[in-house]
Amino acid sequence: MSRSFVRDVARHGHDSAWLFGHKRTGFRYLAQHQSALLAEAQACVNACDPERAVTAFAAVPCLGLAKAGFLAQCLGLPVGCLDTHNIARFGLGRSDVRLEKTLSKASQAKRIAAYVRLCDDFGGAEDLWDSWCSYVAGRQLDLFEYADPFTVSEIHVTATQQWHS
Repeated sequence: MSRSFVRDVARHGHDSAWLFGHKRTGFRYLAQHQSALLAEAQACVNACDPERAVTAFAAVPCLGLAKAGFLAQCLGLPVGCLDTHNIARFGLGRSDVRLEKTLSKASQAKRIAAYVRLCDDFGGAEDLWDSWCSYVAGRQLDLFEYADPFTVSEIHVTATQQWHS
């Protein structure tokens, strides 16, 4: 995520050029359901229930387990983001972190519980975050302004704070 992305979305909302296709659909869904999602997020934090939080966020169009886990992680819940970088780092397969939205609720719940356990197996929320920031900062990525792990973290925290405002 680059600073220009954060600034552009903050300035233009769903009309941002950075929000295309399913990203725009997801952004609109978040805007339309923000009160209910924030109430659910608060309930998940109060109950320290990462599975419930991942379930709520995975219902957002365009969000899979990795980004739902990231949002729950941003709330301080014990889960993380097993994105493409972490899939490569840990030798996972895409099926380890995929949530087909056509699965039954029971099957989705099992997949989410397995995902939360997998995050714990790889060190938990704090270690996943710290090691991911260090890994991403050490890579050359197009369009990204990542000088060091602290910059990686700062940009993501800033984006999260702007989403809340």
